Amino acid sequence: MRPRGNRPAYRLSVATDAQVLGGAEVFLQHLLRGLPDDVEVSVLGSSPSVLRAVCAGTPVRWAVPAPGPAGTLRVLHAQRPDVLHVNLTAFTSCRPVLLAAAAARVPSVLVDHLPTPGLTWRGRSLQRLVTTWAAARVSVSASSARAVEQLGGLRPGSVLAIPNGVPVPRVRPAPQVRRPALGVLARLEPQKGVDVLLEALTALPGVELHVAGEGSGCADLQQQAAALGLTDRVRFRGRVPDAADLLSDVDVLVVPSRFEALPLVVLEAMHGGVPVVASRVGGIPEAVLDGQTGLLVPAGDAVALAGACRTLLDDPGLRARLATRARVRADELFSVTAMARRYDGLYRRVVGLSA
Repeated sequence: MRPRGNRPAYRLSVATDAQVLGGAEVFLQHLLRGLPDDVEVSVLGSSPSVLRAVCAGTPVRWAVPAPGPAGTLRVLHAQRPDVLHVNLTAFTSCRPVLLAAAAARVPSVLVDHLPTPGLTWRGRSLQRLVTTWAAARVSVSASSARAVEQLGGLRPGSVLAIPNGVPVPRVRPAPQVRRPALGVLARLEPQKGVDVLLEALTALPGVELHVAGEGSGCADLQQQAAALGLTDRVRFRGRVPDAADLLSDVDVLVVPSRFEALPLVVLEAMHGGVPVVASRVGGIPEAVLDGQTGLLVPAGDAVALAGACRTLLDDPGLRARLATRARVRADELFSVTAMARRYDGLYRRVVGLSA
C-alpha cells in the first residue's frame, strides 16, 4: 500500500501478549504489511517466536520483548509512539500493557478478536474503565463488536467494527481424479467444532477430510476418528504454511465452530474460490450469505452440517456459483487494502492528523 500524499508520518506501536501464532497474530501480519509506507511501526510482545512471526515480511522498525508493566513502560518511554494498538485475544489480554500505556499517557486503540463470556462484575467494571480511557475500541465484525459491548458491560455503540481482511491465496486447481474432499483449518480446540465435523463425516461415505492445524485437542480428535471408523478418510496435516496449501486440495471448506468473531480462513476461502459451509455464529453471516456466497448451518448440528456438505459436493455448478459470488464479496469488503485503510484512518484521527 502506497502513502497517500505528503501527510505527516505517525509512530505506531502494536502490542500482543500471544504465546502462540493464531488468527489474531496473522491479522497483525496482514495489517502491518498493508499500512502506508510513511508509518513507523514497532511491535511489543512477550513471546520471541510470535514477535518474529508477526514481523516477518513487514516494515517493522523494532520488535521489542516487553515483559510486565515496568518493562513495557520503559519501552513506551523509549519508543514514544503516537498511538498504541493493543491486540486483545480475550478480555483479560495485555493488562500489563494497558497499565503501562495509561501511565505513559499513550493514546490506545483496543482491538478485540474473540469476546467470550465469563467476566465477573469486577471484570466488567475494569472493561468499562479501560474503554473510557482508550482512544477507541474496535472489534473485527459488527456481531463481535456488539458481543464485546454486551459481555463487557459497555455502552451500546462504544465499540467500532472494522472487518478483517486477507490477501488473495494462491489456490492451485484441484486434481481431476481424487475422492471428494472437505477441509478444515483451525486450532484443534473444542471451540472449533472439529468433533462435530467428524460426526458429520460418518454420513458422507466416500468423502475425505483434511484437518489442518494444531492444538490440545488433536489426540482426542484422532481417537474419535478411529472410533468412528474414519481413519482411512481423515488426514491430520498439522500446521500448514499457508491456507492455500489446504484450499488447493479440497472441494469445500468447512468451519464448524461453536463460536467465532470473523475467522480469517473463511475470507481466504472466499478470495480463493473455494465454497464455504460454516456455523451461523459470530461475524460469519456478515461474510457468508446463506445460499448466496456459501451455506450456513446451526452450530453443533452434525446432521445439518452433513446435509450442507453433501449438497455442495453433489452439485459442482452450485459450488461454482457460490464461489464466484463469494470472491466478488470478498474483493469488495474483506481485502487487506480495505482493512488497512480503515485502521490507518482511525490511527490518524486518534493522533489528530487528517485521515
